[in-house]
Amino acid sequence: ETAEIVKEALSSNPSLELCDALRPGGSGEALIAFLAKRKDWRRVLVVGHEPDLGELAARLIGAGRNANMPFKKGGCCLISFSIFPPKAPGRLMWWLTPRVMKKLS
Repeated sequence: ETAEIVKEALSSNPSLELCDALRPGGSGEALIAFLAKRKDWRRVLVVGHEPDLGELAARLIGAGRNANMPFKKGGCCLISFSIFPPKAPGRLMWWLTPRVMKKLS
């Protein structure tokens, strides 16, 4: 449902593809495998829920298995990779709370 709302708000009208790895309790490794099969995708917006999304973000930047970057509802971050699937941790470019995004709009 959240991904549908975001899709409608974006002017580029991106495609939407569901991934079971983003369901509660899903696996970060399964998500990376899912994305690795889509080599033509250059930018991906991953929509999920806490605590899984915060744990995934932390792992993608190399913070470790038990780390967490808790997101507020509607929060987002940008993690950049030089190659994908990643052989090294990604780089956290920015992390925005809903309050900051509202001030930017």
